[in-house]
Amino acid sequence: MQKAQILPFEYWDWIEGQAIGRVSGTYQHPLGLIYFLVYAIPLALYLLTKPSRSLRYRLLLWLFIGLSLVALVFTYHRTALVTIGLGIWFWMVLTRQYGRAMLLAILGGVLAFWLRDRVQLLYTNIVDIIQGKVVFSSGEFLRGRGMNWYLFLHSLFSSHPLFWLFGRGGSVAEGFVPHFGYWSSNEPHNDFIRILHAYGLIGLGLYLAILFSFLWKSLRLRRMRDRFLPHLGNLMIVVLTSIVLLSVTTEPMRYPTGVWYLFALGSVVSVQYRRLRQYSSGK
Repeated sequence: MQKAQILPFEYWDWIEGQAIGRVSGTYQHPLGLIYFLVYAIPLALYLLTKPSRSLRYRLLLWLFIGLSLVALVFTYHRTALVTIGLGIWFWMVLTRQYGRAMLLAILGGVLAFWLRDRVQLLYTNIVDIIQGKVVFSSGEFLRGRGMNWYLFLHSLFSSHPLFWLFGRGGSVAEGFVPHFGYWSSNEPHNDFIRILHAYGLIGLGLYLAILFSFLWKSLRLRRMRDRFLPHLGNLMIVVLTSIVLLSVTTEPMRYPTGVWYLFALGSVVSVQYRRLRQYSSGK
């Protein structure tokens, strides 16, 4: 509806110097919609695995997935396009739908070739980085993310070593960035760097340990002969992979629902894993 100009855009950006409206739904920023779809699309794929669902229900689920992907394309969010597409493919592989996974990969390749001019326009900065045309700390590296990463990492590791362990307690940094100049920012555009800067190696280590725990427990649940537990494990793995990939260029912890849902799903995984261990030890 935003793309059809029925509803106004909430967020505007630029491509080649031209302002464009980016689909965000009822959110002020496209990332709000993207974090929702990271969970909603895998959940819809899970519901499609239930054979008891009626044809009408299954068609509605496919309609939801199709409309969601259309909306995703018009967010023009480069990382999300790759992440959610990879998540769908990953779900098919985890659920042993190898034929569909191969078909999806071929279809993605054909679309990328057919729309190569638009793909090249959207990802031209990635090509320049691979070819070594862009300096890491310049404003051109991933649309300015490189200089933000440098700023926050330099702010932390140029300070006292105690700050390396406990962090600087905030998400604001300022200083001189090579190949750019003086810069001040409150967005590192990388959740891991943001947590490292705010809470140090201890805080980042704890966060990564929790994420690894979710992954380990999900892998164990996938081995169970049960209708629910393997799908729960698959769902957690897909969502966790998506959030980790998005954390490289965005900050899910700054949009709390992006991680709240992750921890809600992780709590279900942890409870089921504990019940499984209790059952195994009791047996």
